[in-house]
Amino acid sequence: MPSTLEQLGIKSDFEFIDPDHQQQALKLYQKVVRVAGDRSFDQLVNDADFLDLAAEFIRRLQEFITAENEVREKWNKNDLSQWVLSSGIANSNDGALYFIHTTFNMQKDGDISTHGDLSLHNYPQLNKLPPNLTVNGSLFLIKCRFLQHLPSRLHVIGDLDLSGCSALKSLPTDIWISGRLILDAATAHLYEQAEELWKKGQILSVTKNY
Repeated sequence: MPSTLEQLGIKSDFEFIDPDHQQQALKLYQKVVRVAGDRSFDQLVNDADFLDLAAEFIRRLQEFITAENEVREKWNKNDLSQWVLSSGIANSNDGALYFIHTTFNMQKDGDISTHGDLSLHNYPQLNKLPPNLTVNGSLFLIKCRFLQHLPSRLHVIGDLDLSGCSALKSLPTDIWISGRLILDAATAHLYEQAEELWKKGQILSVTKNY
C-alpha cells in the first residue's frame, strides 16, 4: 500500500547532484512529512495548508531538476547560433551571424559569456537563455513575456531587470547578481525569493518598481 505522500506523487528516494539542492529538498520533504503526520489521504486532500505546502515542495523539486539538467547541458557554437537566430537577437547573412546587441564568448568547458550588457527588450520569441551564462555587464529582459525560467549558474556583473517578465515563475537558487535586481508589478511574486537570495549575499540589492 503506497504511503499518503506517494499517493500525492511525492517520493523520498530523490537525490540531487548539487548539495544545496539536496539539502533544501530534504528539509522541505521532512516538513511535508511532519505536517502530513499519520492522517489519511482523504483527510489531507481537504487540508488547504498541506496542499499548498505539497505544491510548493513539488514546484521546488521541478525547479531543481530543471536547473541540474541545464548544468549537465553544454551548448556548442551551433546551439548558440540557433538560439540567437530563433530568439531574434541576431540575423544571418551568407552563413555569418551578426549579433544585434552583444558578442558572445564560448569557453572550452561550455560556459558562455558576453562582452558588456545584454539588452533583450520586448522579445516575445525569447523563452530561454543559454545555460552557464555570465553577463559582463547588465542584463535587461524587459517585457520578455514568455520567458518562464532563468538558467542555472546565471551570473550578472551589473543589474538584472526583469520588468514585465510575467511568465517567470522563480529565480534559480544559484543565481549571482553583482548589481540590482529590478522587479515590477509583473514580477512582484519573485520578491520574497529575491529577498532570501539578498540575505545570502547572492544579490547586491532588490529594487521594487511597483
